[in-house]
Amino acid sequence: MDYRLELEIWRGVQRSLTKDGFVVLLSQAIRTYRRPPGYFPLYRLHAGDVDEGGVEALSIAFGVSENPTGIATDDYVSLRAPLREHLYRVLQRHAIAHSVASAAVVDNRLASDLGI
Repeated sequence: MDYRLELEIWRGVQRSLTKDGFVVLLSQAIRTYRRPPGYFPLYRLHAGDVDEGGVEALSIAFGVSENPTGIATDDYVSLRAPLREHLYRVLQRHAIAHSVASAAVVDNRLASDLGI
């Protein structure tokens, strides 16, 4: 995963959806997430990583989700690495499907699919 593209992906998807639609997409992604066994450290997603709207929408999505997989505060959201990767992939897939992804995002997805 290339986290340098993370902010671009989050912003692109946020621009393509309404605020409520973005929260719904994140809620669905959280609901479909299955935690793998093992220990994974917590990561903090700050506004610099996913934009202020992304932190707010993710906080709301955690609040309405039956799957408590993250901790939301005013300034950041804490979540485990596999969930961060899952959200990255879901949003990347959405960005590509709705033609809001840059060539770098598409290339990153293709490289990941090919195992490069």
